[in-house]
Amino acid sequence: MIKMIVLIKRNPALTREEFDEHWRHVHARLVRELPEVSSCMQRYVQNYMIAGAEQASDEFGDVGLPTDDLDFDGIMEAHFASMDDMTRMTSSESYLSFIRPDEEHLVDAARSKVYLTEEYVVVDSDRRPPGEAAAHGHEEAV
Repeated sequence: MIKMIVLIKRNPALTREEFDEHWRHVHARLVRELPEVSSCMQRYVQNYMIAGAEQASDEFGDVGLPTDDLDFDGIMEAHFASMDDMTRMTSSESYLSFIRPDEEHLVDAARSKVYLTEEYVVVDSDRRPPGEAAAHGHEEAV
């Protein structure tokens, strides 16, 4: 499983509200409704920053986690079965004609960050048999 994670800084010409509205409704619809794009992905997730996140993130400093880079407007996750699927999507006519121009409208590419990762799942409650709960809220490594 290949996961593309993008830490997004919005286009400075857009307000936070304009960015959220466009990304959630217009961009999401493009991704979902263009088969040449959506068929290449196993999953596409938009993560929106929550109100008060800046204050809550200050608490992470107490455990040694850096908080100075938490100033992104959103985090996107795209899951692919393979690098070939990701390349097929990003080189498709639909992506180049519709998704890419919309990304250019939404995103400040110079201040955003893209990571390609391989996912290693440690806890997945969806894979637990129905009705079975983890003891005391902890999973045991298998």
